[in-house]
Amino acid sequence: MASESRKRLAKADRSLKAAELHLQGLPHRAIAKRLGVGVATVHRDLKAVHARWQDIAVQSRDAWVSKELARLTLVERAAWKAWRASQKDREVITVKKTDEGTERTVRREGQAGDPAFLRRVLDCIARRCELLGLNAPTRQEHTGPNGGPIPLAAVQLTDEQLYAIAQGGSQGVIEAAPREDESTAVYPLHESTLPGELAP
Repeated sequence: MASESRKRLAKADRSLKAAELHLQGLPHRAIAKRLGVGVATVHRDLKAVHARWQDIAVQSRDAWVSKELARLTLVERAAWKAWRASQKDREVITVKKTDEGTERTVRREGQAGDPAFLRRVLDCIARRCELLGLNAPTRQEHTGPNGGPIPLAAVQLTDEQLYAIAQGGSQGVIEAAPREDESTAVYPLHESTLPGELAP
């Protein structure tokens, strides 16, 4: 039992270190070399880490949405309360000086309500629909300069550069950026065509 517990702790520690190195942009092969394990082990560890990250992200988003919905409910209630108050008659007090002293009169005026509060209610409803995904999808078109077509530039990468991207994520993209002195010929990507140090 103690042996199993140590194995679990060792695996958790290895996964944590693999995740830290992965976030720093290191490719799987480099992570495996640092941790002294196989590339397949790193792949399995990071796959499990990504699954946990995904679960946390979903839970965090759900919690955030619930909090925002509760906040919108409070704002909407306050807006409705202010709307009802703006419909009540208001008192207009007039004070006039006379020979005997001061004369104070009170006059009540009816009100139709302040539409600003209704606009706030509508804003809350629109925001709630947006958070819950109830709005119909909107069509968005992206264009190039002055509304013209988007200019496309074809970039050719070598097998080594493509492999660096596949293994290194964002860091791989940086490492794979073509240099002026590099050949940009493109060949089919097969294990047999990769340099020995890059072949899996």
